[in-house]
Amino acid sequence: MLNLYKSNKIEVISELLAEELKLCPPFITDKLEIAVPNYFFGKWLYEQITIKNRISALCELKTISSYTESLLANFFPEIDMGLWNFESIKWGIIDSLEELNSFKESFPLSNWINKYLDNKKTIDGDIYNLTKKITNNFINYLIFRPEMIADWNKYEINSPNLFKNLNSDQFWQPILYKLLEKKLSEKPSCLYMIELIKNLRKSKNSQIKIPNQIYIITDNNLSKLHINFYSEISKFTKVNLYLLSAGD
Repeated sequence: MLNLYKSNKIEVISELLAEELKLCPPFITDKLEIAVPNYFFGKWLYEQITIKNRISALCELKTISSYTESLLANFFPEIDMGLWNFESIKWGIIDSLEELNSFKESFPLSNWINKYLDNKKTIDGDIYNLTKKITNNFINYLIFRPEMIADWNKYEINSPNLFKNLNSDQFWQPILYKLLEKKLSEKPSCLYMIELIKNLRKSKNSQIKIPNQIYIITDNNLSKLHINFYSEISKFTKVNLYLLSAGD
């Protein structure tokens, strides 16, 4: 079951959640995890729950990405869902610059790569800022463009299909993704989400390993992938989605 609570006031959202937890408290042995948009919101919410019903000691606040990865681990216990984190991607990009330079498609980055190699792989401010920007783009691709990531995952690095629907000055991106894929030795969690969505749509087994209650607080930036994922999960458990919609 999917329950949607929507408000443009953060205080209303916190009160609704606190009341829900008061009415349906977790068992003393249960580990209650709540998904939130970011660390700072989670810290504020933790304090509000403490004030309202004193059960904060039973709560652990996680970002939506971290919470989803821990949920995926129930279905794919042998996979480390956290491999494609910001730091791993950033340093993987830096470690891949020399190999990326061997592909002619890397020409939009040639000034940065040549400077990096000419300076004996010194990571100066320009290189560091470039890799941070690329990392942020890749993180957004994983969250908001998983279908594109799925296509990149499907094809080999020398396949022309890798560049489908891209301009020539963007060809370096799927190549860099394939280099990262090789270094991180595992596909990103968004692809496991897609796989699980497909499996759950065919499954009639109600005994899957998920919590009895799921609590998610989010804003209008919740990705389509997360919406589809938790919509499928809600067929097997109760998903409480609290939507903070600032535009209302």
